[in-house]
Amino acid sequence: MFKVETYLNPIEFYDKLTFNMNEIHLTPVSELAVYLQDKVPNPEIKRSILTYDNLQSLLYPNWNFPFTQIFLATKVRNCLNNMLGQSPAVIKSMENQEAEIVRSFCFAVELGIRQLPVLTGESGTEEVFRDIFHSLVSDRQVQQLLRDREAVNAGHLAERLGHSHIRVIYAYHFNKLDACEMAFFHLCRGWGIPVVFRIPYDQRFPSVFRGWQELYETAARTSCEHWNHGEKIVIKRGTRFLEFLEGRNLGPGEEVCGNTGVQADELALNICSFSSPVEFKRYLTIPGNRPERGKMQYVALSAEPLNQSLRDELNGNNEEEKDNIIAYPAGKFLFYLYECKKVKDIIYLRYDTFIECITSGWVKDKGVSGARAGALLKDLEPYMEGVSSLAEINERLKVLGDLVHVSSIFDNEAKDITLRNRTKKYLTNPFRVFPYILEERYAVTLKQLLALNLELEQTLLHLLPDEGEEMSINSHLEMLRQIWYKVKTSLSLSAIITDRLESALEYSFPSDWKATRRELRRFLVVLLNLKSKEKSEERTKKQEIHNIEQLAGLILNTESLHITDLSMKSLVKYIKRINSMPAYLTHTWLKEAARLQFPDTYKVIWHCLLVDYTYNKNRESILKYYLFNSLCFFKGQTLAVSWIKDLQSYDSENFLFKILTSLYNSVDRTQKSETDISELDLAVTECAPGIDEGEDIINQMTLVEEIPAVAWLDLDFCPRKFFYTNILQLHPVYESDFHQRLVFAAIGSLLSRQAGGEEAVKDNLFPLFPQWTSALKENLIKTSSVKELREYRQFQNVSYPKAMDSLQRLRSKYYVTKKYKIKNAYNNDVLNEKEWIKELISAILPDEIIAEPGRHCSMCNHLLICREGEFAVDRNTSSRE
Repeated sequence: MFKVETYLNPIEFYDKLTFNMNEIHLTPVSELAVYLQDKVPNPEIKRSILTYDNLQSLLYPNWNFPFTQIFLATKVRNCLNNMLGQSPAVIKSMENQEAEIVRSFCFAVELGIRQLPVLTGESGTEEVFRDIFHSLVSDRQVQQLLRDREAVNAGHLAERLGHSHIRVIYAYHFNKLDACEMAFFHLCRGWGIPVVFRIPYDQRFPSVFRGWQELYETAARTSCEHWNHGEKIVIKRGTRFLEFLEGRNLGPGEEVCGNTGVQADELALNICSFSSPVEFKRYLTIPGNRPERGKMQYVALSAEPLNQSLRDELNGNNEEEKDNIIAYPAGKFLFYLYECKKVKDIIYLRYDTFIECITSGWVKDKGVSGARAGALLKDLEPYMEGVSSLAEINERLKVLGDLVHVSSIFDNEAKDITLRNRTKKYLTNPFRVFPYILEERYAVTLKQLLALNLELEQTLLHLLPDEGEEMSINSHLEMLRQIWYKVKTSLSLSAIITDRLESALEYSFPSDWKATRRELRRFLVVLLNLKSKEKSEERTKKQEIHNIEQLAGLILNTESLHITDLSMKSLVKYIKRINSMPAYLTHTWLKEAARLQFPDTYKVIWHCLLVDYTYNKNRESILKYYLFNSLCFFKGQTLAVSWIKDLQSYDSENFLFKILTSLYNSVDRTQKSETDISELDLAVTECAPGIDEGEDIINQMTLVEEIPAVAWLDLDFCPRKFFYTNILQLHPVYESDFHQRLVFAAIGSLLSRQAGGEEAVKDNLFPLFPQWTSALKENLIKTSSVKELREYRQFQNVSYPKAMDSLQRLRSKYYVTKKYKIKNAYNNDVLNEKEWIKELISAILPDEIIAEPGRHCSMCNHLLICREGEFAVDRNTSSRE
């Protein structure tokens, strides 16, 4: 039997603890271990206070080494490949499941299972897994790992922790107790080391502690009546929630039943609802809200995805604390490299992967770094729609070169009258509304980008194995090192990040270790996240959102605590995620395996499996306890709970959040940001070089002289659009695929009015825009209104087609603002710029330009940076309301 000691108030219980030599104090989570370590000044005793996972790593270093899991996954993949002819459909369904198969294998062997019996009515998947299991168990290298595990004894345990012997093991707050953990505690008992479970429990509150009671009555094999119970205390905070869990209602100011240990609730709970993930991001940027050890901490049901999406907000500008090297451009190459596939010397990849690889800084040609190509590559996204390989990107860039050449013909024909005036160039060359035509916008030329693409192709052909094939891990790292030392001087990285990158690339594996593309990625990810010994021994101050299990320690050592992401989908995913039984195993299968393998001692494994089953049955009740414990015994000053709308699609608050809201939300606590964080907007100081000679834009006469008549059409719709397009940019530039289609339609329609007609357009214009199908291009032109090409307007010394208005305003409709005066004046060639400039000046306020949103916003190339811009979805939503 195992001993069980109970307590209710963790603060009082931990304050009374004594820690001695030759003892081990185990916790399930790091934050509780940190809290207990702070109570011990003696370093020899302090190192014996650690998490269960850390103890396993000390005791079984080879088995728990990060690369062991990948190594086993490689073995599994080889097994699946060898069995492909046996059960093709089953093998296909198990592809990309290597990690879960390895988890199932490790779970079974840690219980001591070495052979799985044939099941009655065995499925194809179970048969394949059983064959894989036996193949791994009989593998020579895996057998060595298992022998290393079996050789560990009590002496090793004491030696690893610096003790002469181990007198007792105390296990604190193990709310999750799976079969493998229970098997380890049985092993310790077999070594003659007593194990004492110290858990929260109070028999006055059976509903709250039902999960704990069932789990530890099963684990200890004793009734709770025989446990060593702590003293009873009166609970003063969180009592409304406590009474709800117990099926009772507590009125305001009411003391319940005298002897129940519950008083009127003194808890001040902040209940927040964030309208979107963006609002939660803004909330984190408010001073005092960013996570900081001891001061402000967050926990969530889905902590890992939140940490990934909120990395910048959590770490602020502290580059050294951004542990994820892949967050840096140089590190991104080591992630996106493995998104590429090599098939018959062709590199297949998505265009966004191409951007990340080129701009990482790892690709250089003749002194030109791909890191400078970001702006051009971003503008090329619509033009690269549909590409799937480097060869296709190369062909698309060559076609773009033809388009640039066509554009240059227009420029050269008019260069004597346009000089360097960008507005005049636009009026004489309609292709200049495409951003990638404007080479002056970019730090690299199209020719240089082609060379960078070829350099990337050669690099990937050397680095990657053929898809599905293996290559030596050491050879792969050697090639990466050669590239790294060529480019590292041009990358602006801190010494810490540089050292971590080089440590990863200089790691040496056994010479016979090989891996596929996907496995190489896993090896690199582990290498990049390995900490030095000194780093791992430091108490991390990493700013992050914690898993909800960390509440056991966080409620004791932080001033402000925020429990977020209390949504229904997150709750369901969390309950599913903490299921201890791996996907390819069942309790019944393992019980039968134990009975056959250990006919005399199988009941020990059966007991471990029964504990595992009891834990899984009570997962939801343990989650309720987390909240109860936080509400009742939080030691800090401020406690908050929240949920984030639209963090997941079609989600809603979970029942726990709704219960807390009904019990504690007596006032409106909907979270509002304390600072008005405006969306990105263009500032006048960021404008393009001044019109021609940089004269002051306030000079009205100068403005009138420098703005062509076609540009004034924008003022009919929106002063801000006019200002951004014609004052800052000097002419429209359309970056979205939607707008570029309309531009193509307008240009195609104009050119089809010339000699050669539509056939000439198909032969000469269509090939220059390969991102769209021929049918789409034909439809775009046919649905575009026909313009008269021979009617002109004059701007200084330049004559331009009146039909340029179709490029200036695309297909904007006039029924929103109902302003027609400039349109009519333009059509009749009767202009009144002096009056219009006054209208513009009146729209320029000290801190902004007035905007007039409406349906025409869909045709505006500044919609994404305009605070007042109206999206189609906004119109649809408002019309439904």
